[in-house]
Amino acid sequence: MQTARKFLIFFLGLTAFMQFGLGAWILFGLDSLLRATHMSFSEDLKVFSTFFGICLFIFASLGVVAIGYNRKSKPEAIFLSKFIGWWMVIGGFTVIMEIQRYDLAIVDLARGIAILISAYLVKKK
Repeated sequence: MQTARKFLIFFLGLTAFMQFGLGAWILFGLDSLLRATHMSFSEDLKVFSTFFGICLFIFASLGVVAIGYNRKSKPEAIFLSKFIGWWMVIGGFTVIMEIQRYDLAIVDLARGIAILISAYLVKKK
């Protein structure tokens, strides 16, 4: 297996793990998450966070599918990996633009860029 594909699988796995964890934290521990990020609670936030937590589970599941496809070297793997990488980069920039929280955005940006670089390197080989 190519080194670039191994890195891609690693970063996809890391992203899926973090998305599952964050989704669970949002759904089952919203109060502690809000304290950790210095945010305040509102009823509207409860509704939004439930939807967002479920979306994170779905997104993490896409990462697991991408890992499986990459292990089998399926052509769909690169498309799905790039989709995940671009989604992470766009999400990171959105956090910066909308709420100016660089501390929250940098992790998503770094993982997204790492996924994209690895995916584009696999595509070239």
